[in-house]
Amino acid sequence: MFWKNLPNRLTWLRILLVPFVMVCLYLGNSAPYETPSLWDFAAAGLFSFAAITDFFDGWFARKYKAESVMGKFLDPLADKLLVVSSLIFLVEKQKLSAWIAIFLVIRDLSIHSFRLTALEENVILPSNNVGKSKTLFLDIAIVALILHGTWQGVSFLTIGYYAIALALGASILSALQYLLHYKKIRS
Repeated sequence: MFWKNLPNRLTWLRILLVPFVMVCLYLGNSAPYETPSLWDFAAAGLFSFAAITDFFDGWFARKYKAESVMGKFLDPLADKLLVVSSLIFLVEKQKLSAWIAIFLVIRDLSIHSFRLTALEENVILPSNNVGKSKTLFLDIAIVALILHGTWQGVSFLTIGYYAIALALGASILSALQYLLHYKKIRS
């Protein structure tokens, strides 16, 4: 019974962590080139932990055949809450261009809506590897941009910009894959 409930518990944990990530982001350094503060490290750590729960809730759900309707609804919601709120804070703190955040949010909401519409037509569009790569690159970018400065010779800003570029590319490619997969099934 424990394993059957674990995926949803991890999803709820991710949702509950969002306000704590936001408080740490709020209290962190504002300037993009400052050395990361303890609040920045706390925000990055909490965000990373929350992002990792996304992997494990899906893994446990598949492994123990514990997929549920609630989980299918809550999991993407938890992801959107964590990522979108973090992107908004990064824009507000001038660590990320607004157009990038807007593009990523619109793309994610559009694909999510598209997948729900397809589902109403009994067409299942499963997550693809490029979409999963997009999520990984975006999570890395967010963590690096939260840390934003240089620490021990590592330029988090540079890592963040490269990762966000990869996330943008993977976003476009995965969106095209969803559309082509849908078209192929409907033909």
